[in-house]
Amino acid sequence: MVKMIHSADMHLDAPMSSSKRQKSQLMRDFKSLIDLANEKNADLLLISGDLFDSPFPEDSCVREAIDILGSCRSEVFISPGNHDPYFDGSVYHKYSFPDNVHIFTDYDTKYISAKCGADVYGYAFTSFSEKKHPLREVQSRDRINIYSIHADLGVQDSNYAPVFAHDIESTGADYVALGHIHKRMEIQKAGGTSYAYCGCLSPKDFGECGRKGVIYGEFDITDRCHSAHYEFIPITDRHYEIISLNLTGITTPDELCAKIYDIIAREGYGKSTSLRIIFKGERSMDISLSSTFLKDIEDKLFELEFEDRSVLEIQEKDFENDPTVKGELYSIMKDKLHSDDAEEADLARLAFRMALSAINNENVLEISEMEDIDV
Repeated sequence: MVKMIHSADMHLDAPMSSSKRQKSQLMRDFKSLIDLANEKNADLLLISGDLFDSPFPEDSCVREAIDILGSCRSEVFISPGNHDPYFDGSVYHKYSFPDNVHIFTDYDTKYISAKCGADVYGYAFTSFSEKKHPLREVQSRDRINIYSIHADLGVQDSNYAPVFAHDIESTGADYVALGHIHKRMEIQKAGGTSYAYCGCLSPKDFGECGRKGVIYGEFDITDRCHSAHYEFIPITDRHYEIISLNLTGITTPDELCAKIYDIIAREGYGKSTSLRIIFKGERSMDISLSSTFLKDIEDKLFELEFEDRSVLEIQEKDFENDPTVKGELYSIMKDKLHSDDAEEADLARLAFRMALSAINNENVLEISEMEDIDV
């Protein structure tokens, strides 16, 4: 049996807004990756590009990463990506890496026969962009064959080694470990080949939501029949999440607070969660989004942000005696606004709100979007 860990996109030494804390977190997560590889007795640790955020990271960062890699009992395979391409003077050319680390150095598919009996295929970005992929069929389908590549899946005109499912299928590999996209993909199949993005190792901001980690795989050949098992393993507790909350029908701060606490409990958010709430819909006059209850909610999280896209609820009494076109519009729509058919009433309310927005030269599209309910 061959045990593999598929990782990618650590972006060590990436510039951060709160640089020291977050840069040290990136390195701690990288150390946790190596600890996991040792704990699992993994034969192969794949790093499918962008271990570093640039080809010229700080010397202290490189030396710490090399020390950590040296503590890994697995064979490590690095496929330089578009952020850390291989060329003269770049990090992979300038520094000596431990003997257990194999680095692909050409933008031409090569393979390395690992000690465990698997063949690992890969290539290196040798510039910051590559317009074509160099995938090819594996040498022998009687062996366990794994690709580790940095590539852009399904994007025809990409500058980052565009590949498609049919390209992956044509390799005949057991598994293609993709890097470049920071959002994890569930395991996909192209013919007999499995493939996935594992996502980035550590989240850096609200552009990288969800749990982050690696894909662990076990491969075997019995009577020339290939079998595999895969699972996602989180590396870090830290995660960013964005939710949308429709305020329509919520009448008091206590009711809103209870709704948010229910979401936090249901989703398992806590002190490791950075949460952004997007408020939509119609907000009661009794609810202030600057209230202290939001501070109480923040105390249960690592970080809380909110974005207010809500609008104050319609006060119908304000239109009953309005002599302008707004009052006339209200009188025309009043029966539908109070329809016993909830769907008709909701639609009439949206139409009334959009009409008022048009009269007031407001963005009608934003008002239509406020009706989205995501949680």
